[in-house]
Amino acid sequence: MNKTPQQIKADFDAKGIPVSSWADEHGFPRDVVYRVLNGYTPCKRGLPHRIAVALGIKSLSTKTKEPSWPRKPPCKPLPSTATPCAW
Repeated sequence: MNKTPQQIKADFDAKGIPVSSWADEHGFPRDVVYRVLNGYTPCKRGLPHRIAVALGIKSLSTKTKEPSWPRKPPCKPLPSTATPCAW
């Protein structure tokens, strides 16, 4: 179950953990963590999304794990007798 930013802040307060310490321990920039917790940054992709997932605000979606489009099969190597195209 995902938590709200207010619940995350309350958990930090209850445990006596500063947000800046959590950010440092997890290797995230402090200012970005504060922007995520305060709702100033949309957490759709990139670093803000990773922070939201690490905080428990968002869950890791299946789209992030595996692309939804079909993958092409790998290219077959050319036979040793084939000559490359001269384009």
